[in-house]
Amino acid sequence: MSSALPILQSQSIRTQLLALNDSIRAAQSEPDRQKVIFDHISSVENNPLFQVNPDFPGGLQWFNVAEPLSYDKQLRGKIVVLDFFTYCCINCVHVLPTLARIEASHRGTGSVVVIGVHSAKFQNEKLSENIRNAVGRNGISHPVVNDAGIELWDRLGGSLLHYVVGEAYLEELVHFVDGAVQYYGKELSLDPIGVTKLEPPAGCLRYPGKVQFVMSNGSGLAGKTDGRSSEAQFNAPQGIAQFRSTLYVADTENHLLRKIDISAGTISTIAGTGRQGNDLEGGKQGCTQEMSSPWDIVMGTAPGSDHPNLLYVAMAGTHQLWVHFLEDSMWLKGRFCGSGEEANRNNSYPAKAAFAQPSGLSATSDGILYVADSESSTIRAVSLTNGSVKDMVGGAIDPLVKPLCLWVMWMAKEGSVVCSILLGVAWCEKRRIVYIADSYNHKFSLWDQFPLWDQFPLWDQFPIWDLVSPGSTELFQERDYQ
Repeated sequence: MSSALPILQSQSIRTQLLALNDSIRAAQSEPDRQKVIFDHISSVENNPLFQVNPDFPGGLQWFNVAEPLSYDKQLRGKIVVLDFFTYCCINCVHVLPTLARIEASHRGTGSVVVIGVHSAKFQNEKLSENIRNAVGRNGISHPVVNDAGIELWDRLGGSLLHYVVGEAYLEELVHFVDGAVQYYGKELSLDPIGVTKLEPPAGCLRYPGKVQFVMSNGSGLAGKTDGRSSEAQFNAPQGIAQFRSTLYVADTENHLLRKIDISAGTISTIAGTGRQGNDLEGGKQGCTQEMSSPWDIVMGTAPGSDHPNLLYVAMAGTHQLWVHFLEDSMWLKGRFCGSGEEANRNNSYPAKAAFAQPSGLSATSDGILYVADSESSTIRAVSLTNGSVKDMVGGAIDPLVKPLCLWVMWMAKEGSVVCSILLGVAWCEKRRIVYIADSYNHKFSLWDQFPLWDQFPLWDQFPIWDLVSPGSTELFQERDYQ
């Protein structure tokens, strides 16, 4: 959430609201916790400083609801939880299960309404159709409004009772909503608001993340059950890597690494507890090691080994690269590269480098790991020998510039190409070309370390490319090669 609301410009009010979370966490019993919440609400509910009166502006696009909502109509007398989010952000995605818990706990009463306020960082995120797809892809069942102009960022309706930032106090948010319902009791309205969840897309696929042809695996129901391929469950799996007759899967929203034995038709869990963690170091064994949204994986070989024996993992939730060993090894602990800070920082020391939601991986035969670092809109190159990190494509001119959504692609001598939220990368060993999924520009791009454009035979097979050749002034943009 933002602190842009005028009420939250006051340092003392922000301090009061944020300190409430610590008090809720420190409570030794449920009666103690209830007292903390009741005392807080009674101190702010009639305080003029906490009254924020403007309603939702008209003309906004709404999802999962039959008509636009209003504090003067459907929301009067209800506890309203506003989730300011953007669909590209992994931290925002991590909040969704908590919101689903709140919805499930109070669904029978109608006294609590969760509303997602989509506050775009990138131009493509302002488009309602893209938000509609994200609502379906993430299984969001509560109302969502497209605040493309960031109007609600600066104003709200009703009485502000509490304010939570990020992921650190999600459990306290659940307790606070429960306490608020108890505090107001019979004063709350139980009238339904008319939620109408979006229908899933037709067809056999729903928002596929990666491509590899093997066979159908999984029951189609969200979950984390192991077993036969027809009975096992995944939850929004993203990354896949194959070695012989084994397929490894980054089971993203289960926070697990899974293994599919293609020959036996079985699925098992090889790492992760099944709950989102915040460990930044790793080093535990198998299913005792917590993870946070592993997004992609690629096979690798440890120094001194003569065969692939590990998985490099894009740990999007902690903004790091990890290593999972498939065999015993003394090489290093779980974390391979990245401090855990969300940033665009290259460094010769792997623990000082920083990523921003790494989402795609591809390794070369000569010891380079290419990383599609989505939130910094960059392709980074990591040495598999010493863990040093370099920028290859994209990124802000000054890597310390914040916010991360200020992005500029690699600057050619006679022009530039903007690159936005890179979600995939693939290295072609034969042609020594990096293919890039420039996701928010709805393009595939390629980057050639050796600008031999006249020797590249595939132009007539792809309709649109953004081609940038380092070391060359050639710039190919929005050309139709059909």
